[in-house]
Amino acid sequence: AKVRSAREAAIAAAVEAAKRSGLPERGTAFKALLENCSLQKRPDQVLAALHYLRDVEGVNDSPPRVIMNLFEDAGIMPPGNLSLYISRLRERGFLIIPPSAHDKNRYAVLTPEGRAHLDKRSRD
Repeated sequence: AKVRSAREAAIAAAVEAAKRSGLPERGTAFKALLENCSLQKRPDQVLAALHYLRDVEGVNDSPPRVIMNLFEDAGIMPPGNLSLYISRLRERGFLIIPPSAHDKNRYAVLTPEGRAHLDKRSRD
């Protein structure tokens, strides 16, 4: 219990220090990604959200509420039917779900084609 308490206190102190030093918060960083890469279409934004969660934050499990919260934190209207967007991105070959995830969208990861698509969009 002491170790857990000390760990939680250390995490809280690190978060507070990051806020004081002016490091971007989650929503600000995600919004900057969308704006810097000119990602205005909703499917591209969903793909970017998954990229951000996986590669920037290192999150492996992102249920719909986590993705929706990311949009809300950025001050952007969340996608209406997230499952539909993820299904269509999978059909296009931009996302895969590892076999060990039992076909759960919350474990979707970008394919090399998905990364290339985001790179192409950011250059357009």
